[in-house]
Amino acid sequence: MKPIKHISIKESSDELAELYKESKDFLKPRIQLLILLAKNPVTTKPKLARKLDVAYNSITKWLELYREGGLEKLLEIKRGKYKSPDRRTLGFPPEVYEAIEKQHKAEPFQTYVELHEWVKDRYFPSIKYSTLIKYLNLYFGKELKIGRILELSIKESITELEALQTKCLPRIKPRVKMLMTLKQNEQLSRAELAKELNVSYGSILKWTNIYRQGGIDEMLKYNLELVITPEVLKYIEKQFQQGKFNNFSALYKEIRRKYLPGIKYYTLHRYIHRHFASELDAARVLQMPVKESAQQLKELYMKNSASKKQRIKMLLSLKTLPGLTKIELAKLSGVAVGSIHRWFKMYKEEGFNGLMEIKIRGRKKLELPDSLHNSIDKKLKSNPDMNLTELHNWVKTFHKSNLSYNKLYRYVRRHFIELPKVNFNTRLSEEGTFNRVA
Repeated sequence: MKPIKHISIKESSDELAELYKESKDFLKPRIQLLILLAKNPVTTKPKLARKLDVAYNSITKWLELYREGGLEKLLEIKRGKYKSPDRRTLGFPPEVYEAIEKQHKAEPFQTYVELHEWVKDRYFPSIKYSTLIKYLNLYFGKELKIGRILELSIKESITELEALQTKCLPRIKPRVKMLMTLKQNEQLSRAELAKELNVSYGSILKWTNIYRQGGIDEMLKYNLELVITPEVLKYIEKQFQQGKFNNFSALYKEIRRKYLPGIKYYTLHRYIHRHFASELDAARVLQMPVKESAQQLKELYMKNSASKKQRIKMLLSLKTLPGLTKIELAKLSGVAVGSIHRWFKMYKEEGFNGLMEIKIRGRKKLELPDSLHNSIDKKLKSNPDMNLTELHNWVKTFHKSNLSYNKLYRYVRRHFIELPKVNFNTRLSEEGTFNRVA
């Protein structure tokens, strides 16, 4: 790659360093380009693009701008209609921001839509809503707070709402809490209320509309097919109290069979995680007595191979640190949760010896009867040019075997020739090599 054509950097290193500190973030790579070129003028464009983490075309464009008009041209902002007088900062002139701030203090804007209309009438008739929001965020950040106060008349008293909250289902409690919060503080916007209750803005919007239309009775209603009913709630509590909870799948099947045929698995999963978090943590603790002593396990750990050490480490962790969950145990042992689940089951059913037995996984080797094996051997020796397709057809016809083409290929490759796998459009030669079919 050819180096960049000689370009004379007029500014000194100190001037560029000072300018770099004062400039906006999106202009800093351009100034950094000049700093790098001042240090090493023989570099290439790809190297500069990699160092600055920008596109190759950006380097080309910035160099052309600097050659045409120097630093002023390089730092000039051309995109966007709205720029401050110095032409280096995106946004409106300072007097526009001052006017917005002054007006908001005198008569607060209830919504950004209202502010947008006000700016359009007085300053920029064609400005887009998204453009206005972007420039306001750039200038004001979080200082400019615009939100309509939520006007909702709560008929019930605080005492009544507190009583309702203790009786209702966990799913309904945030709705009642919203009414209590609004009863205590009437100067909240929907956004502030959503943040305080840790729910979405859409939920606040939906719940307030429900209350306006049907009052507290409508707020406390729920769809039996889609949410947890009181009977299901009692059943789940009973499962945890009696220690019958094993896994989500079993619980889901029982609830679907007995109570809610249309409930989704993730609905139940989310509900239990949200409202039975402590019970779930307690149920997840592994309850398995380890018969071997800690000293015995340590001795076995030192003697065994690396593949078995992780299994012994699991037992040692269970022995020395009771109260662990499968996830915590997996992290300590340095294995997947699925491995802990499998080893746990093996130890429970077969003991230590069963846990130490490592079963080799994978596809079983195909073994043919001796008669068929000997026939294939004779056939290949008497017909060294035989095609694998012809051999497969011969096996199917004369031996009435359902052996597939791929299995036969693997078998022949393993028992009669030791060569890497190649394309099937080949023939066997006398030397035991594959020759392509002409």
